[in-house]
Amino acid sequence: MMLEMAEDAAKHTLVQQYELLLMRKHRFGLLDVIVCIDETLRDLQKTQNVLWGVTTDGSALPPSTTSTHSAGRHHAKRGDSFQDVMAHLARRLEYVQAVVPVFLGEAEVQLFVKSLRDFLKVPELELFWDLRLDPQEKERVEELTQHVAALRKHLQALEEIHQLATPITNVLTTKRNHLRRVLDESVALLQNSHSRRLAAYEGDKERLVEEFKQAVNAPSLIEAKQLGVDIASIETSMATMLLPHFEICQTIVTANAEVKRGASFNKDERQQIEAFVRTLKRVKERAVDFPTDVAAFVANLKLFERAASKDAFQVCSSVLKLQFQESVDEELFFAYVEDWKHRQAMLEVV
Repeated sequence: MMLEMAEDAAKHTLVQQYELLLMRKHRFGLLDVIVCIDETLRDLQKTQNVLWGVTTDGSALPPSTTSTHSAGRHHAKRGDSFQDVMAHLARRLEYVQAVVPVFLGEAEVQLFVKSLRDFLKVPELELFWDLRLDPQEKERVEELTQHVAALRKHLQALEEIHQLATPITNVLTTKRNHLRRVLDESVALLQNSHSRRLAAYEGDKERLVEEFKQAVNAPSLIEAKQLGVDIASIETSMATMLLPHFEICQTIVTANAEVKRGASFNKDERQQIEAFVRTLKRVKERAVDFPTDVAAFVANLKLFERAASKDAFQVCSSVLKLQFQESVDEELFFAYVEDWKHRQAMLEVV
């Protein structure tokens, strides 16, 4: 029994370490998922703080006997007190927090999305309308409603991002499950083999571990990781240079503005400007990479800057005042893009 417990603990530790390695390897592909979950966690914590402020003295949730007619139920019902309803919400929130994924496998992300979706149905909110609330309780309910609305936005974003990241989360799950099968088979072999087979297995294990270490520390892998970091850093610098342009493009798209006629731009130029606005917005959203045709991109960029600086955009008949003043340093931007293209080419070779 003690040996089995030790083996289970060792397998669990090894799987956790491998999960961390997988997460580190795929962290760039999972960046949007990680950021979205982190933002969701912050609003979950705010929601928890609201519930704790009502159902406890500030340190712990109330016991299950908060109300003689609500203990043991999964959902609140009409007739419950204000404290009863908040206590039910707090217990439901505990489940969401318990399944926050550390490892972003497909099953783990799906479970978190489902639990968050189930929590946000919050039928308990309707029960507050039947209660007579004092001003402090009304303030708590209003704050809770705001956090629930924020969580709904996070859920929608997470569902969209998760759909895009599904190929990566499936890869992580497949690799993790493969390791588990290998470990299970290895343990079975240890338990059923005689000393010679055990010795042979130990030799194979040491060889595989050594090969794994060599693979992890291979110069090509280290170089690929560094190139990935360099590329991400260059993209960040390029995005920083274009930050004012990103913000203006977002304003233009949100306002559904267009280049007004008679603004010293011909039809082709107006179409190029409007196409550039859409392209730059997609670059900001990481829907596409930075264009590799630098000359064409910069030409359209300068055309866009001229239109923005002259307030050439309008919504219906109203001019859109953009107050644009920051033009891109062409020479520096060219240098960034050339460096970015060079490192992308190197990464394909490694």
